[in-house]
Amino acid sequence: MSRGIDPRAAVDQAFREHALVLGGLAALGRVSDEVVWQLAHSLRASRIRALRRLRIPMLAGGDAGVDCRPHPAIAQFLRSLGER
Repeated sequence: MSRGIDPRAAVDQAFREHALVLGGLAALGRVSDEVVWQLAHSLRASRIRALRRLRIPMLAGGDAGVDCRPHPAIAQFLRSLGER
């Protein structure tokens, strides 16, 4: 019997992918820092709402393990994955 996908892992992976897309746009220099920070803040809030809807408790810690240096707002968002 398969236990299936961990819901928290699925949510975090989806938001990680979205953050990396945003980071790619920021790397092109076509999005201002202010916009990137606001989008990262909105992504974090959206992730928290998704976890709450699924009734998943948020745990502290968790580094996203990104190899390259993303925009600081994206890096901050990725570090926040797994936080309360």
